[in-house]
Amino acid sequence: MSKEYRNNHYVPIWYQKRFVVNPKTDREIHYLDLDPPKFFDSKGGVHIRNAIRRQGFKKCFAEEDLYTTNFNNIESEKIEKYFFGDIDTRGRKAVKKCADFFHPWDGSDFFNELLYYGAVAKLKKFYILVKTQ
Repeated sequence: MSKEYRNNHYVPIWYQKRFVVNPKTDREIHYLDLDPPKFFDSKGGVHIRNAIRRQGFKKCFAEEDLYTTNFNNIESEKIEKYFFGDIDTRGRKAVKKCADFFHPWDGSDFFNELLYYGAVAKLKKFYILVKTQ
């Protein structure tokens, strides 16, 4: 199975890039790991990795196979590929339109797209809670 849809972001990369000054040159954000990994030094001492660190967008707010389903040992990436992929594309356009809004309104329907994207974001959160229980 392809690895293209296996690294699932619950915060899309395009959204993460909105939090850096220059997304064309800034390739990392400050990331808070709520459960930083532990490691052992050569003397057997336990250390905890820094909870706050700079990290690339691909590794932030992502989990392997978060939206991969498995029924009878058949894995499927269709939820990410066909459902969330389209919604993230539409949401990106709506968020950009909202951020670039100027009065008077141009009549575009970005508001409904933005509401749709927000509703699905809540659905993603519910999906993650159910899957991790």
